[in-house]
Amino acid sequence: MKIGLFTDTAPPLIGGIETVTSLMEHRLKEQGHEVYTFAPAFPRLRGDGPNVYRLPSVCASRTRKLRLAYALTRSARRATQDLEIVHSHTPFTIGWMGARIARARGIPHVYTHHFLVQEYRRTLAPWFPKKWIDRWFKSLLGRCDLVLAPSSDARNEVESFGVPVPVGVLPFGPNKREFDQPPVWDARTELGIAEPHLLLFVGRLVKEKNIAFVLRSFGILAKRRSDVHLVLVGDGPSKEDLQRQAKELGVQGRTTFCGFLIREKVVDLYRQADLFVFGSKTETQGLVVLEAMMGGTPPVAVDGPGVREMVRSGTDGFLVPEDEKVFASCCEELLENPDHRKELGLAAKARAQELSAQAHVARLVGIYQDLLRTRSRSAAVDQG
Repeated sequence: MKIGLFTDTAPPLIGGIETVTSLMEHRLKEQGHEVYTFAPAFPRLRGDGPNVYRLPSVCASRTRKLRLAYALTRSARRATQDLEIVHSHTPFTIGWMGARIARARGIPHVYTHHFLVQEYRRTLAPWFPKKWIDRWFKSLLGRCDLVLAPSSDARNEVESFGVPVPVGVLPFGPNKREFDQPPVWDARTELGIAEPHLLLFVGRLVKEKNIAFVLRSFGILAKRRSDVHLVLVGDGPSKEDLQRQAKELGVQGRTTFCGFLIREKVVDLYRQADLFVFGSKTETQGLVVLEAMMGGTPPVAVDGPGVREMVRSGTDGFLVPEDEKVFASCCEELLENPDHRKELGLAAKARAQELSAQAHVARLVGIYQDLLRTRSRSAAVDQG
């Protein structure tokens, strides 16, 4: 098949959507499919692989480095002529380009609903009218043959827009092969961490990830125990505020802000941490939680959308209310019981393997094929 992936967020940006689309591209190519990726151009960005089309764009947010494309290049327009399937991953300008191309060429359009837009609105811009978002998504979803949601929470939001489009749940987990590779570093030694217990957060340092809650919880835990250290991997506009908060809590000496790390080092941290701590309530699934689980590290997470479907509380991790004392106590209990922690870690790894990228792509190809067969039968009926 010739498949077009349309996304408004792509490298050099780092996040869940970028990870998912990159994994999808590579896994589909491994199976012999032709994959064409359409994404915004970034200043001074070079070195994309074949069949990646960077579209002229303008800066939409300096703090988040988001860019919005405004036109197809001549080569990108030629590439769309051969597509058999359009799969869009974002609802902005490139997502809409994909929708228009699918309609113009009479080919199936699949859209993956990667983020809970109403949760983001409530967290970041409660002043923004809900009815405008509803109108935008109703119009986009009406141009889809199928919507895929990583969780039932995401599916419920799609269905709340009231558009009669089929919605399927298909979580996208981590790449199992990354976690089968030998380690490239000893994180504790290289980061100079003396404390024996390492708690880990990975993600963008932004308000909607609720990292301030994680820091407050760690502050409580650190007062109870002198043997814990928190590592935060990632960057973003909230970094300085979070560093200031760590200082105010008196845990700056036991909190390490790593910034972005190469992928191999992040994978090693997942495998070397004792617990993965996560406070976000805006996730469609929480890919980083599954990555930690693939590394055999049990998560302690706020019981929120998406994550609650990935983590089976008490079996492969723990989901707790958004209460700092409860969160800290759960972490403390697991640190005091290494056998239980190991048991949870083994179950977490097994769970992540069930939801791996490899398993996802096998199901995705079947979905594409079903859509093509349905479209072909419809065309034959129309001609008859």
